[in-house]
Amino acid sequence: MNMKKTSLFFLLAFLSLAAGAQLRQHSNTQGFQAYAGVHSLGWTSTYFQFLDEHAGSGVGGGIQVGYGVTQLLEPYIGYDFTSLSTSDVDAESFHMSHLDVGLRFNLGGTILRLRPFLQGGFTRRAGTIRHIINGTQYNDIGFSGGTPHFGGGVRYFPSKGISIFASGVFTTSKKNNLTVDDQKSSDKPDVTTFRIGLGVGINISQLMGE
Repeated sequence: MNMKKTSLFFLLAFLSLAAGAQLRQHSNTQGFQAYAGVHSLGWTSTYFQFLDEHAGSGVGGGIQVGYGVTQLLEPYIGYDFTSLSTSDVDAESFHMSHLDVGLRFNLGGTILRLRPFLQGGFTRRAGTIRHIINGTQYNDIGFSGGTPHFGGGVRYFPSKGISIFASGVFTTSKKNNLTVDDQKSSDKPDVTTFRIGLGVGINISQLMGE
């Protein structure tokens, strides 16, 4: 009888330890977050059809900060800057920027190392093409406007305070403001962008022991 009780005690102890190990926290999306990463950008436009076909992609980098109100909800603000290739167009340079403000939904639980997320919000997007051929002359072209953005991705946590992420963010708009040599135009070009990014996130609150 004592042998059975002893065996049962050790079995329950083992199961308790195993359950504790399985339920140990591996990720944390609550508190202050900081992110840095690189991205590839693709864009389309019927108004800028020539540029769309000959300078349709680029690479860049960006930073972002967020605050996880809970493990699920994380408001954020971020800035991305992209340099697009002008090797096939007669232009000095082509740059695009995105200022994003939004809300991220971090899915999954804290016992998981791999956690997907969805996000959406508002983007202030701007593009600048310097010294591009326009008929028989060269001009500086600029476009800008506000647009919704949405996307998602996945984060892997090697530790609770550090994550590696992959993401995709889509923006579209039919009403961008246009300038030619800093003079406002009445045209409203359409621009659609898609960014695919990789980067690293740091949970500042976690690392500071809050």
